[in-house]
Amino acid sequence: MKIGRWLFSVAMSLSVLSGTLIAHSGEALVRPPAFDWDTWQPPKYVPNWKGVPHELRLPPVDLTDPPAEPVHWTAQWEEREGCLIAWPLGWTSTYTAFCEIVDELQEVGVVYMLYSSLASKSAISGILASGGVSQDYCEWLNIPYNDNWTRDWGPQNIWGLESGNWGIVDNRCLYGPASNNVNPALNEMWRMDYYESPILTEGGNLCTDGMGRVFCTRWCLLEASLVGMSEEELREAYWDYLNVELTILPWPPISPHLDMSAKLVDPETWIIGEWPPDDPNTPDINNMIAILDTMTASTGNPYTIYRVQQPDRLPSGYWRTYTNSYMQNGKVLLAVYGVEQDSAAIAVFQQVLPGYEIVPINCAGFDGSGGAIHCSTHGIADHIEDYFHDVEITATPVSPPIIIPSGGGDFQYDITLDNLETDSIYTQVWVEVTLPDGSVLSPLYEEYWDLPGNSTASQSLSQYVPERAPSGDYTYSLFTGERLPRVVNDSSYFEFTKIGVDGAVSNDLTGWWTEEIITSEAAVATVNPADFAIVGVYPNPFNPTAVLSYKLQDASIVNLSVYDISGRKVAELVNGWRDTGVHEVTFDGVGFSSGIYFYRLDAGGQSASGKMVLVK
Repeated sequence: MKIGRWLFSVAMSLSVLSGTLIAHSGEALVRPPAFDWDTWQPPKYVPNWKGVPHELRLPPVDLTDPPAEPVHWTAQWEEREGCLIAWPLGWTSTYTAFCEIVDELQEVGVVYMLYSSLASKSAISGILASGGVSQDYCEWLNIPYNDNWTRDWGPQNIWGLESGNWGIVDNRCLYGPASNNVNPALNEMWRMDYYESPILTEGGNLCTDGMGRVFCTRWCLLEASLVGMSEEELREAYWDYLNVELTILPWPPISPHLDMSAKLVDPETWIIGEWPPDDPNTPDINNMIAILDTMTASTGNPYTIYRVQQPDRLPSGYWRTYTNSYMQNGKVLLAVYGVEQDSAAIAVFQQVLPGYEIVPINCAGFDGSGGAIHCSTHGIADHIEDYFHDVEITATPVSPPIIIPSGGGDFQYDITLDNLETDSIYTQVWVEVTLPDGSVLSPLYEEYWDLPGNSTASQSLSQYVPERAPSGDYTYSLFTGERLPRVVNDSSYFEFTKIGVDGAVSNDLTGWWTEEIITSEAAVATVNPADFAIVGVYPNPFNPTAVLSYKLQDASIVNLSVYDISGRKVAELVNGWRDTGVHEVTFDGVGFSSGIYFYRLDAGGQSASGKMVLVK
């Protein structure tokens, strides 16, 4: 069904082609010369690895075997579940544009928003709220990153043509270890087929037609040389991992990345930037067009090329571009700059893509960065079928009926999840509460559960209801499936009542919190395999701080929390992706009473826990 939907999307994209070909230069074809490492001078954005052995130029990676079946590498105009964004905290000139990007993309999919800490999540959420942007269709992912260009290091989406399985190919990237760890973390969350390739590249220089061909500028040859790959080996890697043939195009001065000068909008239609005849980009762009003129698209037809006049070059020497725009599910976010060429660019995109909504977004705040909207977004393939499972959920309140006093209070309940399938499943459980006025707060709780085939799992939770919550009758609902995009496999609910309100009424999530109940006996039961352990707590007893060390054999999503003697969570020290190795985190006991506290570490499906003593 997935492959059929892909073929339908290709047919639809071809059916909307119309308009007159905009004339372009047809200068004689001049093939780019072979790349010469010895004479190349690195630009400022590339480390100078001249004279450094290939094996030392980049950190080692754990390469996987390529897919064992033919695969389809999805193109940007195919159906998307959502978009991956890493907010550029501190780059304030782009905040307005990013608010618009997030706002528009929530209309056509999920926005998967990365954040590195709870403080950064709060900051990003506050910026969006102050910009009037709803976050109803934002899925927050606690995965550290060190660069906001998700296009360059995000996952390359593939489908197995025989199995129909969704997977990603994770290429190597120059942008540092934090961003290179995002794709393994996504794999941990989505459980797709995962392939780590030897290809060193950025997604901004990858343009696939979804039909067995990928275009890159000559920059790809330089990056191959950085890891000791020949051009032949690079072509073999693209074929082995992504089942595409590589076409190498000229590298204009505007950027080594193809998305800054050209955009393939369907399997046989290009929008390519146009500059004045004396601009340094023009010779390479004319050569690019001449190469494409000699080729036949994968559809069997010649390429149709439209030109878009690019904005004037800035006094700083920096070039802006209209081709660094993003397509998703019938919408195009078009980078504009508040200049006179904007209206003509909008007209070109409307002519070329009449079936799309063209949304101009002012990207002047990106000036000098070498990117805009396409660089800041990375589409996630639609894989909604993976969320459907035969699973049942039951929510049982501990002491019904539940009556919450005006000053607020909590109640406890048990969740039971039954996997009725013979295969193991990985499913999300989340909680929504319906207020007396019918409005819904969500999510109060949101976790993934991993269940073996034909198994049952349970958990006890405590829910606190704040004093400012309105009085009246509530419905407390639990779901299993996927909250975003919304897939409900089963649900269960119970009701409670709140009597009165202390203070001004609040209808938002402020003051609501949900936590797992862990008994002291359960917390002390420790699983400590040699490759997964709490290394130590020092000092213990402590006053007022203790350093907890833990070791991970494999990188994974980690949660390290502290509980008091009654089993109530009092601190969450770690909640997110962490690398292999030994890590340290500090628990600050200021404000806590003397006594016994329990810590619990969860990672990779294992748990390690123990106790520590605060003495004041």
